[in-house]
Formats: sequence, structure tokens, C-alpha cells
Amino acid sequence: MPKIFLLLVLLLFPFVIFATRISGVVSDESNTGLAFAVVYVKGTSIGTTTNSDGFYFLDLAPGNYKIGFQLIGYQQIERTITIAQESYKLNVQLAPSSFLLKAIQINAAAEDPAYAVIRAAQKRRKYYLNLVKSYSCNVYIKGMEKVTKYPPKKIAGIRVSIGGLIDSASGILYLSESESNYYFSQPDKVQEEMIASKTSGKKNGFSYNRASDMDFNFYESAIKNTALSVRGFISPIAPAALRNYKYKLLGTFQENGEMINKIQVIPKRKEDAVFSGVIYIVENSWRIHSTDLMLDKNAGIEYVDTLRITQEYIQVKDSIWMPFKNNFEYIFGALGFRGKGVYNAVISNYRLEDISSSARFTGAAITFSEDALNRDSAYWESKRIIPLTQAEIKDYSWRDSIEIVHSSNAYIDSVEKIKNKFKWNNIIDGYTNESSLRKTRFEWKPMYNHISFNTVQGVVVAPTFVFTKKIASLKSIEAGGTAAYGFSNKAYYGFGNLSYTYNSKRFAKLSLSGGKDMLQFNSNVISPLVNTLYTLLLKDNFMKIFEKYYIRMEHTTELMNGLILFNAVEYADRNPLRNTTSFSLIKSNKEFQSNDPLIPDNQQFAFFRNQSFHVEAALQFTPYQRYYFNRGEKLLQDSKYPSFTLFYKRAIKNILNSDVDLDLIKLGAEGNINWKRAGVFHYSLEAGRFVNRTQMSFMDWKYFNGNKTLYSNFSGKQFQLLDYYSNSTNNEFAEIHLQQNFNGAILNKVPLLKRAKIQELITVNFVVTNGNFHYEEAGIGLQKLFIRVDYVFGFKNGVYSDSSLRFGFLF
Repeated sequence: MPKIFLLLVLLLFPFVIFATRISGVVSDESNTGLAFAVVYVKGTSIGTTTNSDGFYFLDLAPGNYKIGFQLIGYQQIERTITIAQESYKLNVQLAPSSFLLKAIQINAAAEDPAYAVIRAAQKRRKYYLNLVKSYSCNVYIKGMEKVTKYPPKKIAGIRVSIGGLIDSASGILYLSESESNYYFSQPDKVQEEMIASKTSGKKNGFSYNRASDMDFNFYESAIKNTALSVRGFISPIAPAALRNYKYKLLGTFQENGEMINKIQVIPKRKEDAVFSGVIYIVENSWRIHSTDLMLDKNAGIEYVDTLRITQEYIQVKDSIWMPFKNNFEYIFGALGFRGKGVYNAVISNYRLEDISSSARFTGAAITFSEDALNRDSAYWESKRIIPLTQAEIKDYSWRDSIEIVHSSNAYIDSVEKIKNKFKWNNIIDGYTNESSLRKTRFEWKPMYNHISFNTVQGVVVAPTFVFTKKIASLKSIEAGGTAAYGFSNKAYYGFGNLSYTYNSKRFAKLSLSGGKDMLQFNSNVISPLVNTLYTLLLKDNFMKIFEKYYIRMEHTTELMNGLILFNAVEYADRNPLRNTTSFSLIKSNKEFQSNDPLIPDNQQFAFFRNQSFHVEAALQFTPYQRYYFNRGEKLLQDSKYPSFTLFYKRAIKNILNSDVDLDLIKLGAEGNINWKRAGVFHYSLEAGRFVNRTQMSFMDWKYFNGNKTLYSNFSGKQFQLLDYYSNSTNNEFAEIHLQQNFNGAILNKVPLLKRAKIQELITVNFVVTNGNFHYEEAGIGLQKLFIRVDYVFGFKNGVYSDSSLRFGFLF
């Protein structure tokens, strides 16, 4: 047996390939290391970049290679090497590019020669955009954020402490690495598979590195990145770019027999969503060679002050060049902090293959391999592309050692014992008891959120609690309850719910709820807080409620990606209520309305007691729904396709003495259209009909979300001036809600407002009932951060009826 084994080893030895590590430093002529220089094997897309100190390494099988070294602003060089089994040291120096001006005379009346280059690149833009139909590649990303300026010890009199969060020597706040497989197919199919993910000081290693977030394709006319802005950014070679940019030829240089044009990109108007910096265009082929472009607050980016994007392309096949390095550098700051972030992506091992019909495109924006979050240090030593700096090595060691302590049961138990300590003021401002070891969470909701006033119950106090327990990776249970008392009608009520999530990846959930509740006829259309203020201060009691004893069971599951099925069955005993108080904080002869939604002067009961047994079913379908998983939870992303909903309700008479007999069917569609430069257009459409209305009560009718207060939640499905009940129907109906958010595309051109970053909006709402009554609204609005103000005009059957101001907070 040993002889056979030895013979096999001797036969197979020539085919066993051991990798050899090439390493060194890429520096400038003064021996200063050059950060993020590209190092790759010529004729392939295998390579790496230097770290921030200029150090690199590259693992290759023994053989002969031409190694290319390049960096924006420096002359590209190559070295031919032969490597055997031993490690190989290769240090190189890059000299600055030697720029020459084209032999074109520029006088006061002449156009800068850069414009001719840009026009030629514009003509070839679509060709390069569609040249590669589909491909796959490997992406390695290293991200790091560090603090460059610390806040004062006190802010607004409050002491600020950051002890234990940041290594004071390096200033590193966040450090992560990831390795993924990336798949793309025209026009917009994208799939990313996370192979490995590591975050300094995090046991599970989850990072938010995504290749798609760093995909700035300047062949696109408008580059969309929702992490930075709702609007798109105009590419320097977009078809209409000359309206937004000025260009200047800074010089040309030769590289591999080709002439490269270095063109300065200058915004004509700083407030446009445009770049500044330099773009390099290859003469004759007019393709992008590399970019060094900048975005700042003037361009409308959020969350960071400036963002620098540097890209370098390499040849992967014949005339096909693809981005090899994507480098993001940004400056951020808040509350006295200032910091810098650097994300460096190396895109390698391009495979230009037809994967357009690949089963990989399942709708998952990003998936994780089984061991992606559990890779050990030995794995990263063998797979890491960009070397760590000494500061990064220290940060991993420091944070990981702290994490070992913090993840111990003894430490967790001691911290949570302090955190979970109950104080008497928690009865009013809320209390949370959370156990990581038992995977439980108990929450007592703040009482000030559950105290209100209405004319039926008077002062209402409704303490509420929620308990959750995770019982497996995809399974959890939740129980909650509310016990309440109305001081005017002297009535108790309470209800609870119990739910079991048995597969969080498929939204699979079974729920049971029941009890005695006080409900609005028009499903919580006005918040208790707003109703309290209007009732006590203005004597406008808009809220109309009834009493309901009920038991209800619901089930939700995802049948396939984008297709969700909902079912419910409910039995309810419904009782009418009347006002029991006329208390108000103001002295006025104004009388409160009755609790009858349709007849304000009716002081009797609005309806007779009745029972209802009904079943519901709904299908929601979103084509090509995009999503990703975060620790077992499926999170949906915005889709460019609408979500369609089909809803059916059947109330069955005589089951458990049910009085109601009806059939309701509804069909709806909702979605967003991203216009890139012009902002986002939102639409919501719904139409339905009671195909059977043999016997029903008013709470079974179709209501529309009206509003008679100055405050609005701007839900996108609300009429701002419509009455809550008078236009309800028990027949056929249709409603449309449209909203265009220009996201500053108009106001950023107004001199006094362009720096305010105010978003402008236009809304249109429309409803028609029974084929004859129709109501329209048109509004204009302004939004800044989470505050929004609209002015709305209403029309009944085409005739102007009312106009008013509405404001709200978007949280």
C-alpha cells in the first residue's frame, strides 16, 4: 500500500501547483509609497492594489509573467519576471506622467480641444455601454472609516464619551473586508454572492460591503446611487452633458502606443448633480481610460460631505476594457466629529460569458454562502488581496480580543442585569428587558403614547406590552396585549395577540388575536393624539368609534419570490356607542358632533348591534422582486416594477348568528418610477366593487382616507381635504394617488434657495364612486429632511370646493 501511494504521488507531482507570493512596494521617485496603485498580470484580470502604505502582494503559480503597475497620474510600467517556489520581492518606482498639449492653437474665440474629445466619447458611449452583454467576476472590498477630529467633551451641556469605541492612536472607527462573486447581464440583471465577510470586532463578521453600491458606470447617462441621493448624477459623457459641464484639456500622454487625453471636468452650475475632477479618454477608440472625479454637497449627496471616485480600467479581452479598481474616499462629520472613509474594491477574474438565462438571477440582490460569516484568520490570510496596514492589523487584534470578552455569557449577563434594572419612572416612560442568552425581549410601551381623549370615552389610558422570543434561526413567537379604561364611559376593554413566525425568509407567519376593542369606523384614519388636540382645543371631535368583541386568525406566506398570499377569518360582535362627555379646554358655544359618522346631529345610536363572520384572501405580486437576507430576515428592496394586489372578502350570513352578507373584490397597483435626474414618481391605484351587498352595516362600507386637520402623515394614499365618511360607498369605486418628488431639480436653480436642499413635490388625488360622484385634489409641497408642507386645492365634480395648508413629520 505505501508503494502504491508513493507511485501516485510521483505520477501526480508534475500537476500539483504551489502558489508563490510576489510582494513589494510601489513608490514614487522620492520612495514614498503610493496608495491603491494597480498591480496585475498583463493579459489577464488577475491582480491587486497596494494598500495605503504602497505595499502589495500577489499569489501566482510558478512561471513567466509580465506584471503591470499603474496609477492615475503616473506612467504605466511593466516587469517581466520568472518565479519558482520561493517568494519573490519586486519593488518598483512610478514616474509622473509626462503630459503634452495637442498641437492646436487656442485663442479667445476658439473652443478648447477637450470638447472634441468629449463629443467623440459621447458618440461611442452606447457602444461601450452595451459591448459586454453579460459577465461574472470576483470582487474584494476593504472598507475603513477613521476619526480625524473628535468632538468637544461637552455638547449642549451633555458630556460626550467615546471611550472604548475608537483606538485613539489609529482613529479607526470601522474596518471590514468582503469577498464576493458578482454576476451581471444586460440590461439590469445583477446578482452578488457573498463568499466571505469580516468586520473588526464583530463575531458574525457581517459587513455592508456591496459591489453594486460601488458600481459607478460612467457610460450610463445618469448614474443612480440611492445610498447617496434620490436623483441620479450626470455622467461627464452623457448625451446632454455639455449643458452641465465645461471641459479643459490638461494634456496628453502615451501609454502602450495609445494617446490618453486628460480632461478636466468643471460644473457650469455647482448646484447641479454633477461631478468635478478629471476623466481620461483614449484617443481614436474614445473609451474611458480612468476617472478621478468628485461629488460634494452642492451635487445633492447625503450623509457625507465629499466623495472622490477613482477608477482604473484594464484590458480583459481584445478591445474589451473593464474596471479593475474602484476606490471611494469620502469625508463625513456630525456633532463635532470629523472623519474619513476609504472603500477600495478590486474587481478581478472577469469571465465574459453568456449568463443571461442563468438560474443565479433569482431576485436576491445579495446572497451569503453557508460559511461566509465564519471564515477564520487562516482563510483571510490566503484570500486577502490587499495587504493590511500595521494600524489595521492592530485594530483587528484589539477589537477581536474585546469581542471575545463581550461575547462571554458572564459579561453579557452582567451588562444586561444593569441595563434591565427596573425604575419606577419606567411605568411612564417605558421599560425594556432584553436577554441575549435567553433570546427574549419584553417591552412595556411608554404610557404617554397611550393616553388620549375622545368624546365617547373621555380620558383613555391604554397600557401596552409586547413579548418576543426567538426559538430558532428563522422562527420566533410574539405576544402582546393592551388593557384600557375610559374614564367618562367607565368601561374597561382589552385585547391581545399571539403570533408565530415559522420561516422569516418566506414571511411565513400565523397570528391569533381577539378581545374587546374600540375601533374607528374608518380604520384609524385620524391619530388619537391629533384627535385629542382638536377635541380639547377646537371642539372638533373627528374620531367616530364603535365597540367590537372579536376573534381573528391570520396567515401570511410567500409562495414564491414576489408572490405573497394572505388569508384571514374573523368573527365580530359590533355595538354602537354614543358621546358621554362634552368636556373641552376652551369656552365656546360650539357643539360637539354626535358619534354617528353620517349624521352629525344624530344623538342616538348610529347603527343596530350586529354580528359578522367573514373570510379574507389577498395575493400580492411584485415581478422580479429584489431582496437580500440579513441574519435570516428577508429584506425587500425597491423594485422598478409595480406591486399588484388582488383582494377578496366574503361575509357569510347565519354562521354564528352573523347578520352580514356581502362580497367585495378589489384590485390595486402601487410602485415608483425613478426618473433619475427628475426625481421619483409614486403612484397608487385601486378599484373595487361590492358584487354582493345583500346585508351590511356602515362599518362594512368602503371608506377613503380623508383628512380635515392641518396635520397629515403624507402616506401616499391620503386625500388631504376630503371628509372622512360622507363620500363612503357600498357600491363600485376607484381611487388614484400620484406624487412627483423632484428632489430639488427645480429649486436648486433658484439663487436664494439652491443651497437649502429643499425638495419640491406635486400631488394629484382622484376618487370616483358609483359612477357619478368624483372628487379631485391637486397640491404643491416642499420637503426638508423629515418636515413637509403642502398647499392643496380640492374639486367636487370638477368644481372648486376648498383649499388649505397641510404639514407633517415624515417619521
